[in-house]
Amino acid sequence: RMRDKNYVMSAVSSYRKIIDSVYDGSYSESLARSVRNDLLVNFNRGGDYTTQFLTGKKPAGFLSGEYPGKFGFKIGSLLRTDPKKGTVTISFKPGLPMPSKGDFLSLRTGGKEVCSFPVGKIHEMPDSIAVKGLHPDMISQLEQGLDVFLMGHQTVIERDAIRKTSITLSVDVSESSIICNASTGSNIYAEFEVVLPSGYEGSSLTKDRITSQLSKTGDTPFRVENVYFTGEDTVRCPVSLINELRRGVIDALIKEIDSLYIRPVSPVTADTDADPIPADDDVFGTELTMYTYPCIKNDPSQIALGADIYSFSIFELGIKDVREQIIDFVNRNDVKLCLMLPDLYHDRTAELIDSVARSLKESVGDRLCYYIDSRVHGRNRTLSELGLSHLLSGGANIYNSLSFKYACNNCAGVTFSYELSTGEIDEILHNTIPASAVIFHSEGPIPWMQTDFCPVGGNTVKCGQCFDEAFFTMQGHNMDDEVYIIPHSFDCSSTIYGNPKNTADNSLIDSALALGHSVIINKTFI
Repeated sequence: RMRDKNYVMSAVSSYRKIIDSVYDGSYSESLARSVRNDLLVNFNRGGDYTTQFLTGKKPAGFLSGEYPGKFGFKIGSLLRTDPKKGTVTISFKPGLPMPSKGDFLSLRTGGKEVCSFPVGKIHEMPDSIAVKGLHPDMISQLEQGLDVFLMGHQTVIERDAIRKTSITLSVDVSESSIICNASTGSNIYAEFEVVLPSGYEGSSLTKDRITSQLSKTGDTPFRVENVYFTGEDTVRCPVSLINELRRGVIDALIKEIDSLYIRPVSPVTADTDADPIPADDDVFGTELTMYTYPCIKNDPSQIALGADIYSFSIFELGIKDVREQIIDFVNRNDVKLCLMLPDLYHDRTAELIDSVARSLKESVGDRLCYYIDSRVHGRNRTLSELGLSHLLSGGANIYNSLSFKYACNNCAGVTFSYELSTGEIDEILHNTIPASAVIFHSEGPIPWMQTDFCPVGGNTVKCGQCFDEAFFTMQGHNMDDEVYIIPHSFDCSSTIYGNPKNTADNSLIDSALALGHSVIINKTFI
């Protein structure tokens, strides 16, 4: 999103430089700064990078700023102007990305852009550069001290530095055709044949000329190491036919390599040490209702009666007073309890999940039956050990029959992607043998986004604004309906809920049941 191909090139190149430097012993702080600057100049939103996901600590400025697009990278300030020469002189320190012709510079003050222009000629001086490209009339209006930002910089990788796979070609020349075999040296082979034109009157091509043409692999991922010949010494054909032979055998080799790396859909779970998912007799072959409460800390007594399963956020259950009221509700009404986990969470939240789950198990026993998250590839080991069945949330983005079959092998219940229409879901169900229960969203908002940025407090850590309110509403410029922001004081993250595009109707539920699928009908309360 909002990236260009140069961003990808600079990111991959940066990793390559750092990894190689560590292995060959040439790593230095100056190299790290250079790589960091190259990344920042190619895309950042006005901030820096964070170590949060390495250290687990969340600093106040963990995001890259609030600028919505490419903010650029500050390289200096405006020292002086010369409208007659058409130049602006900018302070510049060695080690920063040097602007190139065609790059854009942005001159700003107080965070607002005064003007921007494409770089023309550049004259380098000690600690400064003189740049052409801005119209003299504009130059005459500029004041000294303006901040100068480089709005992107072309990452240049020398052709010889590009890593390629060496291949060997075997060329068999007969009177009627040429067959070329390509090998990577890793038991991967491909073959391509061209037919020689009859009655060709042009000059013959020598083996050296054919070798030269076959070695012109250009921007392909290969480099020709050796070429071996059998058969005729010369070939009577146009050079264009040899070029066709080269393109054909390289395309065939790429297809062969691609075919070896197709990952099949399999029922193997990532958690290979876990026991098989037990069949839940209370789910399979039935129609159950589930009420989901993402936030109830203002008044847990308002929980509605009538559901078989009640799902509560782990952040709510982490609050002792709220947890005790939920325990009382579950035991009094003899209903089943489901833990709702965030799609992504840090180590500290994982510790909360374990401690809350163990506490609940002691208090409600077998009434604690389920947990729901978006981890389609594996299960939470602690929760599985406690006997909880794994339900899959809409955050897993189950979007077609293949992903649905895979999810059914890992989870006791599966929610389809909220983007799917009822017709698309019905088609998937018709093409799938009943396995896990299907979870349908029938009413209420759905989670749109989970974010470590909390808009309630403006990302101020432990601001306390969420202590008195369970949720906040927000109206967007292009939204017909308001959205709900649910802040989590535990880790200063938040979840944004909004209205779904589609909800399951009775005909879809009836169709699923008629096909033999078990159903859990979910309703969300905020």
